[in-house]
Amino acid sequence: MRTILVHFDVSDNQVRLETFIKSAKAAQKSVQAVNNAYFGGEFVFEIVVLAPEAGSLKQFIGITWKAAQGAGYAYAILWSAIQMLDSQSVQDISRELYGKEPTEMIIDKINRIKEAREDGSVSEETLAMEAQQLVEELVTRSATSGLEFEPLKLRKSKIPDNTKYEFSQAQSDLFSGALADPDISGIGFSEEEEFPVPRNKFAERAVPPVRPEEEEDEEYILSTRDILVTSPQFYREDQATRKWKGRDVSGSFVLFEITDEEFWQKLKNREIDFGEDTVLKLQIATLKSARGRPTHKAIRVLAVDDEQIASPLSDDAVAAIIGSFSAAQYENDVLDLF
Repeated sequence: MRTILVHFDVSDNQVRLETFIKSAKAAQKSVQAVNNAYFGGEFVFEIVVLAPEAGSLKQFIGITWKAAQGAGYAYAILWSAIQMLDSQSVQDISRELYGKEPTEMIIDKINRIKEAREDGSVSEETLAMEAQQLVEELVTRSATSGLEFEPLKLRKSKIPDNTKYEFSQAQSDLFSGALADPDISGIGFSEEEEFPVPRNKFAERAVPPVRPEEEEDEEYILSTRDILVTSPQFYREDQATRKWKGRDVSGSFVLFEITDEEFWQKLKNREIDFGEDTVLKLQIATLKSARGRPTHKAIRVLAVDDEQIASPLSDDAVAAIIGSFSAAQYENDVLDLF
C-alpha cells in the first residue's frame, strides 16, 4: 500500500468533517485520472482513509491495487501493467507530472523487473510483489502531483485534455472543501511543515472545470461589469437550468452563472445580503457562440452594492480557469456581447 498525503495548515488540530470527506474524494478522482491515463481505466484501486497521526492534521489516504491479489492470474495482470508503464505516452505524462529524474528512476525499475523475468533469476511471486509496489508508487505519486499541480501550468502541459479535466475536477473538490473551512490557512502534500498552496489560492483552484468537448474555438472576452440583479439564483446546482438575471448599465438583460467558489461560501454563511436593487460588480468571461446567444460566467464577484468582497483575479488565474482570453477595452463597454 502507498499513501497520498493531504497536509492541512491549521492553528488548532481540527478540520470540518466535510472537508476531510471532500479531500478523500478528491484523491479518489485524481487516482482515477491516473488510472485512465496510464491503464485506460481498466484497473481497480482500493482507496482507504488511514488514521491520522496523533496531534497532526495530515490526512493519509491509502492506495492498494486490488488486481494484484492472487497468484498466477495476478502476475499476468501485473506484467501487462508493466508493459503499459513502459510506453512512451505514459512516460511523457509522468515527466509532465513530476519531472525527468523520478521518471527515469521508474523506467530503471521497469527495466530491472523485465530483465529479471527474462532470465528467470527472480520468482514470479517476488516479481509480482515488486511490480505491484511500482504500480502503486507511480499511481499515488502521479495522483498527488495532479492535486498539487499549479492550474495554469497544468493547462499548458502536454498532459491529455481529458486527464487535465479530471485532475482539475479533483482539485475543485479538494479546494472547495478547504475554502469552506475558515480555519485552514494552506495545504501541502508532504510531511514537511510547508504549504505551497496558501488560502488566497483556494478560490481559483475550486472553480469547476469545463469539459474539453464543451470548449469553443472562440476566445473568451473578460470584462468588469456592474449588474443590477433582477432575478437571483441562490441554488448553485440549479444554474444549469435557470441562471442569474440582471441588467447592465445600458439596461440590457443579462443571463449569467456565478462560478466563484468564495462567493458561494459567503452566501452560504449569510455574509451577503440581497435587496431589490442589489448591484454586483463582476469579473465576467463572455463567450460568443455561432450556435446561439453568448454565455456569461462570473468568475469573480468583486463587490455587492458598495461593499468590496474580493480582489480581481490575476491574468494567470483567469487563464487557468477559462483558457485564452482577451480583455475588453473599457470597463462596462462590451454591450454588443450581451
